[in-house]
Amino acid sequence: AVGANDTVLTADSSTATGLKWATVSGGGMTLLSTTSLSGTSTTISSISGSYTNLMIIGRGIDSNSGNTANVQFRFNGDSGSNYDNTGYINQAGSLSLLLSNGGTFIPNADVRTGGAGGNFVIELFRYTDTSRIQGSLMWQVESPTPAIWSGRSDFLYKASAAITSFTVTNSNSESMTGTIYIYGVK
Repeated sequence: AVGANDTVLTADSSTATGLKWATVSGGGMTLLSTTSLSGTSTTISSISGSYTNLMIIGRGIDSNSGNTANVQFRFNGDSGSNYDNTGYINQAGSLSLLLSNGGTFIPNADVRTGGAGGNFVIELFRYTDTSRIQGSLMWQVESPTPAIWSGRSDFLYKASAAITSFTVTNSNSESMTGTIYIYGVK
């Protein structure tokens, strides 16, 4: 027979058919924090280590000035040469490659003025490992002209501890707006 709503068919050797309907246990994403950006740099601390992966989403990231700026990302306040990056940037149809070994932050994501704002997604795999944490960054923004700019990069963070904090900084030292969401993924 059909199971109840929101249940899945599961193997169970103690039943006559060897199957049963059960509720899903574990998995999925849990919202850990929602942070509004203000100032030139924002740090989100005390990230729970209870998950397998992290997903960090930035929405509507914008600079409060007339300048175009890049957003820089760091983990655990680490400004050492511990970030290796490779990827591409598409600037209104002009493609360029990104390669940086021994960088001091994760690759930039452009932010624009004019109210369009930028969006990004960072995926961190096994973020509680204490060395060599892999991740990916995808970002896009509609520039004032308008034209879509976007980028994708994969990175390696040569950590010395599990990731417990995340910092967003404007490269032009200008105040930013927007929201950062951090999700734990089982």
